[in-house]
Amino acid sequence: MYDLEELRASLYLGQVTEIKRTFTNEELKIGEMFNKITKTNLEAIIPVSPYLFFFLTPDEYYKAKRFIRKLRAQFQKKVRLIKFSNKKDTLLNLITALFSELYIHDYSCYYDSIKGMDIIIIKFLTYEERGLAIGKNGNYIKTINFLLSRYVKYEDRSKEVRVRCVLSSI
Repeated sequence: MYDLEELRASLYLGQVTEIKRTFTNEELKIGEMFNKITKTNLEAIIPVSPYLFFFLTPDEYYKAKRFIRKLRAQFQKKVRLIKFSNKKDTLLNLITALFSELYIHDYSCYYDSIKGMDIIIIKFLTYEERGLAIGKNGNYIKTINFLLSRYVKYEDRSKEVRVRCVLSSI
């Protein structure tokens, strides 16, 4: 028998997502430089200081990945390549891609009616992995929450989305 919370989480995290695709002049220049270095096509670019998120289809992601050091040197920012296909990948795929270097033990989600927002819980096995997911002074998780609230569209969501990283109890 399925747990109701587990079923709700799988339906919520299984939604197809889309990255809003509006390019500013700055993003067009960044995209042109990215294309010149990697010879790949981008799905989207999202600059959120101090990060530059480049969203690429899986094929393009693996082509561009070998240029990561050159991209970081060129842009003088924290460059993140995200394997993501617009209107094909799910919210779970996107979250997994945003934390691609870390082992995520489990996921869950719930709606916080007091704050009026969706909370996505990501569970890690060690304090070290949790610390890497949160980032120094919480910068990375704040950036992820901003990105999800502002740039990611999907059908069943409240006004805001928050990701929380917790230590899993086995």
